[in-house]
Amino acid sequence: MRITRPRSLGTAGDSHHLHLSSLEVLDQTNVKLPLAYTGCASEYVKRGHYVPPQPGFRVEPYTPADVIDGNPQTSSQSDWSANAVYGSQDHWMEFEVPWITGGDTTIVVVNTQSNPTRLSGATLAVLDFDGTAMAEFTLTADIDQRFQLHYPY
Repeated sequence: MRITRPRSLGTAGDSHHLHLSSLEVLDQTNVKLPLAYTGCASEYVKRGHYVPPQPGFRVEPYTPADVIDGNPQTSSQSDWSANAVYGSQDHWMEFEVPWITGGDTTIVVVNTQSNPTRLSGATLAVLDFDGTAMAEFTLTADIDQRFQLHYPY
């Protein structure tokens, strides 16, 4: 599964970031399927944003692993530090999903509360083993987004 925010969506107004709170995949009985982040992401998304130590912030960078950690208080943030050249690359992240053998599946995307319009127009693609998109959905600025994947794909 791949979430992409291309530069073509625009970079004006500090809009070119890929920040996401959570991603879940539920099977036909509403059981949450295990997702894995294996490090497949664009450079700035993979690196994540690091906040220098200060009260209320953690020391580790905010990476795609935070999207699937089950904690609603964490999120991924593409690097927007002085080490990143703003607007210079498309942002994307990939997650492995166990092969779904049948029934409808629900994909739940939870946007960040701060600047939710940044996700608007980004895409969520369900990929097969060869990386070909079996289904693609357009994300919005809504906080809670649900997409149905109907079997057979």
